[in-house]
Amino acid sequence: HCTVTDVAHISSSPPRVEVTYSNSRTGKTTTVLARGVYIAIGAQQSARELKWEGEDAFEAVPGTSVAYGVQGDIDAKTAFRGRRVVIVGNGAFAVENARTALMHGASHVTLVYRRAFQTWPRVVHYLASLGGLSFAELGEHYESWKEWAGMDTDALGEEGMDGFMSLGTFSQPSASDFIFGAHKAGMLTIRKDEVERCVADVGAGNGSGPGVVLKRSGD
Repeated sequence: HCTVTDVAHISSSPPRVEVTYSNSRTGKTTTVLARGVYIAIGAQQSARELKWEGEDAFEAVPGTSVAYGVQGDIDAKTAFRGRRVVIVGNGAFAVENARTALMHGASHVTLVYRRAFQTWPRVVHYLASLGGLSFAELGEHYESWKEWAGMDTDALGEEGMDGFMSLGTFSQPSASDFIFGAHKAGMLTIRKDEVERCVADVGAGNGSGPGVVLKRSGD
């Protein structure tokens, strides 16, 4: 419930800035002295608007939804149950949307990404935070999880999940045990491809075709 109203540069050596923010509930204004400012407003940004050929006809089929998965534009309690879901994107919010869809009863989720995709099991994040292990050693844990979940190159091909700390990965790797478990259970498919159009299907709303499409390509 706070809004930053001013950021003022105080000095370069030592680095100092003053950040002023106001609380909309109390009306109180506060100024703090800091060494720097980190802007992390990704979850609050406006969705990157996309429109595919055939999207209107697809969404006109009863039981289907097209949304961005942000700011309450889809009701997770009702929209996913029994539906096949397609999520377009590869960032942390795409991964979170996949988890949300499955936890709210989606019959299957397909993640479609264009360039690269990498997510780590939480134990790899934990081991990395402890320090003492090389990238190669951390990568061995990562690869063992991929193999267990059937997400190695034998299953997904060379264009499947990126290798650990791959230079081809453009997004910060998210942390999700759920993604590995969902793939292991056959409830998640990962595809490296690009969406060209939506095709209206009279069966889309009852489970024979994708019933929900989430656009997360702006992550």
